[in-house]
Parts: sequence; C-alpha cells; structure tokens
Amino acid sequence: MAGFLYVTKNRIDSIKKIIQKYQVSIECILKKGISLKETIETENGVAFVFDKINFSSENVIRFKTGDFIIVIGTMFYKRKMGLDALRYLYEDFSEDSDIFNDFCGNFCVLIFKKGELYIFNDYNGLCHVYSNNEKTVFSNSFLAVVKTLKKKTESDQEIYEYISHGAMYGNSTMIQEVKRLDSYNLHRIFPSYCMIPKSIHISSFDVKDSFENQLNFVVESLINYFQMLRENIGDKICSALSGGYDSRLMLALFLKSGINPYLYVYGDDKAIDVRVSKLICKGENLHINHYDKMNYPKIEPEQWLEVLKFHYHFTDGQSITGAFDTGVDIFTRKKRSNNAILQVNGGGGEIYRNFWHLPNRELRIMTFLKAIYDYGSFFFYTDQFKKKKYFQNFKRKIKLILKTNSNRISRRQIEMLYPLLRLRYWMGPNNSSNNLISYAITPYAEPIFTIPSYNIPLPYKESGKFEAKLIKIINPKIAKYSSGYGFNFFDPIPFFAKLNNFLNVYRPIFLRPHIRDANQRISKKRISIPFYLKDRYIRSVFDTKVLEVRRYVHIDRIPNYEILNRALTVELLLTDRF
Repeated sequence: MAGFLYVTKNRIDSIKKIIQKYQVSIECILKKGISLKETIETENGVAFVFDKINFSSENVIRFKTGDFIIVIGTMFYKRKMGLDALRYLYEDFSEDSDIFNDFCGNFCVLIFKKGELYIFNDYNGLCHVYSNNEKTVFSNSFLAVVKTLKKKTESDQEIYEYISHGAMYGNSTMIQEVKRLDSYNLHRIFPSYCMIPKSIHISSFDVKDSFENQLNFVVESLINYFQMLRENIGDKICSALSGGYDSRLMLALFLKSGINPYLYVYGDDKAIDVRVSKLICKGENLHINHYDKMNYPKIEPEQWLEVLKFHYHFTDGQSITGAFDTGVDIFTRKKRSNNAILQVNGGGGEIYRNFWHLPNRELRIMTFLKAIYDYGSFFFYTDQFKKKKYFQNFKRKIKLILKTNSNRISRRQIEMLYPLLRLRYWMGPNNSSNNLISYAITPYAEPIFTIPSYNIPLPYKESGKFEAKLIKIINPKIAKYSSGYGFNFFDPIPFFAKLNNFLNVYRPIFLRPHIRDANQRISKKRISIPFYLKDRYIRSVFDTKVLEVRRYVHIDRIPNYEILNRALTVELLLTDRF
C-alpha cells in the first residue's frame, strides 16, 4: 500500500459520518495521485487504505474474525513479502513477541488482532508515521494529519530546521499539534494507547576484529540481503548508477546476486556521473537509461500551478529541496519505475565512510553542530531567529536520539548520528515518496547494516577505503572502472585523494561556519533562479509582499534557490494554500 489514514471513533458513529468528518484529509491523500483501495471499520476506528500508483500491491489481509493486517510501504518478513509475509506476521504477532529481527524494508504495519490495534514502523524509522497529540488520528501523510486539526500552531524550531537543512529532526514537526511516532516502539492504539519498546538483536563483529574479518562479515550480510531481493522480485528492480561509491557497490551486489536491474542516471551528456555510468554499462554489456532533467520543457504559470499542487502533496510538503519544481521530478520517478516493481535507493552507503569529515575523537554536541549545521550569521533570517536557542534545542534532540545525558559524544556516537539523524529524517521523506509509486527501499539504512557499521574503526572508513574494498571483493571487474573521484575502487587510493580527505577532516571546526557563511554570501551574488521561482510564477500562487514566512526569513536575502524553495514551501503549509 502507498498510504493510510486511521481515525478512532465512537461505537455509534456510522462510517458515513466518519467519511464526512475526515473527507478533507482523505482528499489530501488522494491528491498524491494514489487511489483509495479499502475502508476497514471496527467498533472503535476506521482505516482508509490507499494503493500504489503503478500497481495494486498485496499488502492487506482481512480475516473472518474481523481482524486485519495492513502494510504500508515495503516490508520483508522472514525473507518474504506480500501476502505470505503478512500471514506469517499475523500468526507470530503478540505484544511481547520477539519478532523485530525478522523485518527488512521501510514500512508501517497496522495490525488488529483479538480486539487490539497496533501500529509500528521500521526500526530505523525511514517510513515516517504521524499522529495528532490526542492519538486519535494516524497517517503516513503529515499533511493529512494537519488537515484534521481544529487549531494549528507553528513550531519555530522545526520550521528553521526545514528551511536551513531540508528536514525536521526528532519526533516534532513544523506544526506543534502533529508528532512523529517513535520507531523504537510498538504503539498500541486500542483499547488504550501505550508504547512497548521493540526488542532487536543485530549480529555484529568486535571492533578489534581484523580488517579482513570485518569486510567479510559485511560482504556476507550484503549478499544475503540482495539475494532476498532476487528471491522475491527477480530482475524487476530499478536503481541509479552514478560515479560514486554507493551505487557502484549496489551494482556489484546486483550482479553477484544474479539481478539484472533497470539502471538510470541523471545529468547532461558532459556530467561525470553520466560519463562514468555509461562507460561501466558499455563495458559490462548493460543497458542504462539517461535522463537529462534540463531538457524537460518549460511550462507557463497557468499550467505550472497544477504541477506545484501535485508536487506539494506528492512530497507531503517536505521535499528536501522544496515543493516548487518543473514537474520533471515526479515524471522521471514514474518513468524509471514503469518496468520495475521495486525501486532501490543507494543513499546511505556513507555508513562505510567518514561522512561527517570529523577527526577521530569525542566532541561536545555543540561542537558537532557547529561543524555540520552552523551557517555562521544566518543572515537570511529575521531578528526572530535566536541562534543560541536554536542550537540548544538541536542539542536536546541529539541527546534524545542518542539516549544520552552527556554533553559530549564519542566518535562512535558521531557515526551513529549518520543513520539516526541524516538517513532517518533527511532520506525518509524521499523514500516514502518513491513508495507511492511502487515498492521502494533504501538498503544501506537497514539496522542489519547500520548497527554493525558503528564498530568499523574510523581509519578504515577514511578516503573510502572500506567501501572500495567491499566493491573489490564482491566484483573486482566492476571495481576497476574509474569513478567520479578520478580514480577506481580496485587500486590503492591515490595520494591526492588521501590528502584531500585529510584536509577536509582536519579543517578547523571553528572556521567551518565562517566558510559556509562566506560561501552563502558569494552564492547570493551568483544565484541562478530557476524559472519556477521567478516572480511571474510565484505571484501565480500568492502575494509575495504579505507572506507569512516573512516572519522567519528575509526573502530578498536568501542565498540559494533551495533555501528559497523550502521557505516558500513553508508558506504553503502555514497558509494552507492547497
């Protein structure tokens, strides 16, 4: 399934009354381009279940007893998917069952069994699930829950986070009355709401294991996972191939597992990703589909407004780049998945690299935030923005995510923040958008890979050493092709690459915000605004002189079009424009 809306009700409420009460939220979900497949009623609630765009998925079972099980997104259970997985899960499920080691995928489950209703999502939380504060409305659509509110209060912290970085972190959202469900818990909705911690036990290796043993452990786990994909999907898989590490590792795993995927690449003919991917495919006798988004035809404001409405709903009002788009984003998503049941996203392979480019030592949380998220002066915000308060709130979120009371975090905890902060909140919405069209997963975000990755010593991750070795072990021939970095993944890492990595890692942290601030100011002078963000198009949506979001930003100071796009997307939310 692509989406759901579950609402509680009184026993005397008719289904007709519930549909009338929540019609606006139902229509909000339909505006994603998906269709209502089933309406399931119990004495205490109604579940509206919506199907994927490309095909009807087998993700609902209704039992004669009145029990049911629903899966949203993409779920593997005991290496099975579809109806077999649902039947196994229904039989195994109880409040205290030890089942969470048997899941893979990015999904949400609703299970009604023996008079009790439970909701839970994947352990690392890439399938986001939202509820109102009263826990009477649940959905995987943020906008659908917002539509149910009688009162809507902006949350400044999350609005600043989204405008600055493209994500809302933690369980709070841009609207105070809407929260994300905690993915580490099983949520019992009926007969009374409570949270039950999930129990998960992931095999790993000792941090003192040899480099070869660690590599072999990860290789075995990756191959085992991709063989599961082949067993369930076969070749009906699409995936990007670029010039980087992550998609190359995935291609090696596809070929090792006997999968011939539908490959695609974005960019113009001269782009390094395009040149590298075409070279690989030519050498390996593989077909690749090339999409140049710049060739997508420009449309007039009158037609473009409908494109904006659709993209806003499709991305649930929280695209990492913003809702304003030419229409090419959704067009290419649909096109690349026409011949595929499953979309596989290579994001997250940075678990095998030093993504943060930070030295191998513990840091204060505030130092980490300064190194990664501080833009210096934040000159594009109004005086309402209080930098100290913003980062104190951010610090509290980091402590909650890591479940620590300390103001300092170890280097291992810093590695944990990549999947728990970046992947969960930044990649999650993109993965959920793909799941509207077909099945979609982000393999490197699975706990079976992220949790062991915390034990890989940082020196192994430097300059891509660990991930390059993975590619070389799995498919030496694929590793020998050049990359977007100017070197291949088979031979020793060149000196210049190691030097560049060293300079990035040991660049003084106190300088990083100032460098970003200077780069932002320079880019402000060189900014190239896409046509859909120019006045003629923006005025077709709202009066730019009386924007609600002007309380937060100086529109004319915004340094790049992605921040501008996100600020205007917040305006759509605050004014309930669509």
